[in-house]
Amino acid sequence: MSFPDLNRILEENSDPKYRDFNAGLVPYEGRMYGVRMPVLRTIAKTIMKGDWRSFLE
Repeated sequence: MSFPDLNRILEENSDPKYRDFNAGLVPYEGRMYGVRMPVLRTIAKTIMKGDWRSFLE
């Protein structure tokens, strides 16, 4: 999994209502995906099971 793949995974798992809710709380001008924490944990576990060192490079 490379960095572009991670962006695609985050976009696929985004929740627009959750993103809009967080956008009202967090003063941030960049891109927000609105991925819920349990989904982020699952993604992180998947990365850790694979070759995480090459993922970080």
